Amino acid sequence: MKLNSHSFSKAIITTLVLCLFSPTIYARSTTLTEPAPVTLNCDLSEKKMQIGIRNGGVMRGWVIVNQTAGNTELNYVKGDKYSITVDVNYTANTFAVKYKDSMNLDYKEKKGVRYLHPNAVKWMINLSGDIRLNTNDQCFPE
Repeated sequence: MKLNSHSFSKAIITTLVLCLFSPTIYARSTTLTEPAPVTLNCDLSEKKMQIGIRNGGVMRGWVIVNQTAGNTELNYVKGDKYSITVDVNYTANTFAVKYKDSMNLDYKEKKGVRYLHPNAVKWMINLSGDIRLNTNDQCFPE
């Protein structure tokens, strides 16, 4: 079968249109569900809570951006293209990871519902779990 230039152009245009409207080329997003607040097994001093949060973040490459009484701001960078910033609000025996900002992770808010790339939601869940382990470790010093 021989393709003439008209048939070839038509095939190229059809392929481009299918690619442009294919959902696989659009970034995915899911409802932004922040990890549930965590209650620890003990009360910690400000310093021990900060150590637990720092150590929990370090486990997966999170970096402290800012730290004040009751709040630690952490940032995670994936490659040279993606980043997410969270606030970890805490008391002596609780903490909660809260989304703050991101870059190239498809954050949007539509009709009061926030959306974010599913990987970023998993990163926040993992961070919360790592902080839980490290802050609870501070409850039982060696």
